[in-house]
Amino acid sequence: MPELETRIREWKRSLAIALGSSGEILEELESHLREEIDRLTQAGHAPDAALTAAQAKLGRPADLAAEYARAVPPARWWPISICRTLLVLLFVYFIWKFVVPGFRPGGNVLLVLHVAAVVAGYAAGFYVGLLGICYVGCWLIHPIGLGQRRSLGRTLFVANAGAALLLLLGMGLGGVWAHDRWGHAWNNDPREIGTLISLLWFTTLTAMLWTVPRKQHLWVLLSVVAISVSVWGWFGPSLFSLQLHSYGLNTTLLYLVVVCTAVPLMVALLGLLPPGRLRRQPT
Repeated sequence: MPELETRIREWKRSLAIALGSSGEILEELESHLREEIDRLTQAGHAPDAALTAAQAKLGRPADLAAEYARAVPPARWWPISICRTLLVLLFVYFIWKFVVPGFRPGGNVLLVLHVAAVVAGYAAGFYVGLLGICYVGCWLIHPIGLGQRRSLGRTLFVANAGAALLLLLGMGLGGVWAHDRWGHAWNNDPREIGTLISLLWFTTLTAMLWTVPRKQHLWVLLSVVAISVSVWGWFGPSLFSLQLHSYGLNTTLLYLVVVCTAVPLMVALLGLLPPGRLRRQPT
C-alpha cells in the first residue's frame, strides 16, 4: 500500500519537525501508530480510515511534542555556552566604557549604579538576541532536540526576566538620582522612553515564555529582535538632537543602529521558513 506508506512518512516528517528529530521517540510513536493501524484493519476498517483514526488517537504532532517535552530533561546546547561567553565580554566592555569613568573623585555613586544596572540589562538583551540567532541557524539546518529546546526555553526565560529586572532597577535608580538633582524623576527624555520600551518588551517575552510555552518558536523569533530593541534603547537616543543625553550625530553610530536593526529582523523572518531549508538534500 504505497499511498499508506507515503502518508505515514509525511506524518513522521511532521512529527520530526515538532520533536526536533528525536530518533528514539519517533520510532516509538511510529510503532504505536502501526500497531493501531493493524488493529483497526483487522477489525474491518479500510487502511486510509484506519490511519486517520490511529493519528487522531495518538494526537497532533504539536500536542505529542508538548507532552514529550515535559518528560524530557533539559540537555546542554553548545550555543548557550558561546553566547554566555560573549555576554561576559560585552558586559565587561560596557562597564569599562560607561561605568568605570564614573568612579572618579566627586563622582555620584547612585548615578554609577544606575548606569551599571542599565548596561547589564541591555547586555542581557543582546544575549537573548544572540541565542535567538543561533536557534534560527539550527532551525534552518536541523531542528534542535526536545531536551536542548527545554534548555533554551529556560535560558531565554531567565535572560529576559533578568534584562527586565535590571532595566527596572536602573530606571528606579536613575529616577531617584534625577529627583535629587532636578526635582523630578521623569523627564520624557528619549533614553528614558527607550529604556521603558525595552523594559516592556522583555517583560512581555518573559510572560509569554512562562504562560504559553507551546509557542516557543515564535517567542524565540521575537527574542532575536531583542538586539534591535536593545540597540535602539541604548544607542538610538543619541541620534536625537533635543535630549539630555545628546552628544551630536555620529555617522558610525547611525550605521551601527541601522545594521543592528535590519539584520535581526531579517534573521527573525528567516525563522518563518520551514525547518531544514538550508540542509543539503540527497542527490
